[in-house]
Amino acid sequence: MAASVAFMMRYLQTNSAKCISKTLRNKGKISHIQQCNKHSNILLFANSTNITVPSVRRLCRNAVNYSLFDTHISRRMFSTSTVRLYSSGRKCWKCNKDTSSSSELFFCECGVVQAPIRDMNYFSLFGIDITFDIDEQSLSRMHKDLQMKLHPDKFTLKSEEERNHADQQSALVNKGYYMLLKPLSRGLYMLELCGYPIEESTGDVDPDFLMDIMEMNERLDEAGSDEEVRDIEEEVTALIQNIIKDISSAFKEEDLDLAKKLMIRYQYFGNIDDKVRERYRRAM
Repeated sequence: MAASVAFMMRYLQTNSAKCISKTLRNKGKISHIQQCNKHSNILLFANSTNITVPSVRRLCRNAVNYSLFDTHISRRMFSTSTVRLYSSGRKCWKCNKDTSSSSELFFCECGVVQAPIRDMNYFSLFGIDITFDIDEQSLSRMHKDLQMKLHPDKFTLKSEEERNHADQQSALVNKGYYMLLKPLSRGLYMLELCGYPIEESTGDVDPDFLMDIMEMNERLDEAGSDEEVRDIEEEVTALIQNIIKDISSAFKEEDLDLAKKLMIRYQYFGNIDDKVRERYRRAM
């Protein structure tokens, strides 16, 4: 399958988004376009031989911010191949060399820590696929390795600027790690990346499902024994395991409407699971 270049332009003014997509389409440089509803995001896929990063950057002058991705797969929204950001034009603050956003994401070849790349998504931060089904153990190993490299003790004798960059990178790695580690936060983050954030409203939730949730909450509140609490815990655990499988399938099929609906349900199950754990803590 032909290689492609994907361009994600975020938070564009509506006219800017329409202008860019129309211009590229008229020039025959677009093989696929995904227009997101939120913030006028647009995601463009084009054959890498027909379009260049500079040409898109020139069209993006009116964008508030944008990201450029290189992917070795087809035209799917969620890649089965690792996504790497193109160099964003970031220069090393010490040697003034252009730095690569893949091989020099954290450290320049000259050895100093770099400032974080603005607006990099957390999947790219760890060099992993934008997918719901990640290897959590591998993610934990990468997190541990990065935190060792960015540990403050390693920079006590460095300049204030390098210490600040190390602190910023370390904080970003931590934030990204905890966002991606758990399926619930990971799924919500993926929906946000695609312009499908979950609003704090129950308007789209099935009333029968909400009734089931209310009854489960009442059962937990009225549970008078550890055995009753364990029964509810086992029930919720099974529901969560099943819905995680369904969410995984929805993302694989790129059915974002279904993924959003399932993630809303997952949130309700997660709230009950948190209450069960709190019940155990109070009993200790």
